[in-house]
Amino acid sequence: MSPPQLTLLQTGGARAMPNDGARIEGDAYYTSPRLARSIVSEVQRFIKEPIDGVVLEPSVGGGAFATAILDLTPARLMVADIDPTAPGMATGWWSRRRAAGERYPLAFYTRQSFLDLDHLRPGWVIGNPPYADALAHVEHALAIAPRVVFLLRLAFTESIGRIGFWKTARLRHLWVLAKRPSFTASGKTDACPYAVFFWDRDHVGEPTMTPCWDWQGVSR
Repeated sequence: MSPPQLTLLQTGGARAMPNDGARIEGDAYYTSPRLARSIVSEVQRFIKEPIDGVVLEPSVGGGAFATAILDLTPARLMVADIDPTAPGMATGWWSRRRAAGERYPLAFYTRQSFLDLDHLRPGWVIGNPPYADALAHVEHALAIAPRVVFLLRLAFTESIGRIGFWKTARLRHLWVLAKRPSFTASGKTDACPYAVFFWDRDHVGEPTMTPCWDWQGVSR
């Protein structure tokens, strides 16, 4: 049975923090559209070709990465989110068209946890996973896709519990953000540095790194 057509995507960025300062349920800290577009543009510049084929956005949230992928690449898009109320799961946005007049090449969406999507085999997984369960999301992404791009805290490169993972992970490039991004409507940032991690199953050798990546200065 073929998957349902995608009927989603209303662009969204940061969301308001709870009044009591508690963490947002499900680590639903939405990436800003500007940062998502910079990441997609930078990865394409780095690989010197368009991101093509099928891209899975595993935690669509506000739709920032999904929008960037559809706007800036020729790829087909699949999205998932465990939260059915996430703005990126809303209907209506799909009717937008590319400048050339053709419809966006959408695939499908599902209101399932990304970790339960074992049957999918996209060419890319791109997004901002919940940091509380980041390792599980990275490992699952690498199991189903040859190329993975995730926005994560730089601290993902450390921890005794990740020693085994980093012995085998084929990290190709790391962009360390010069300015810490905000994930809330207030525009405030937290105390953690962030980076964009690019894993490539075909990569051989040591990873490369771009320190102090000025994502705000990327032309899109």
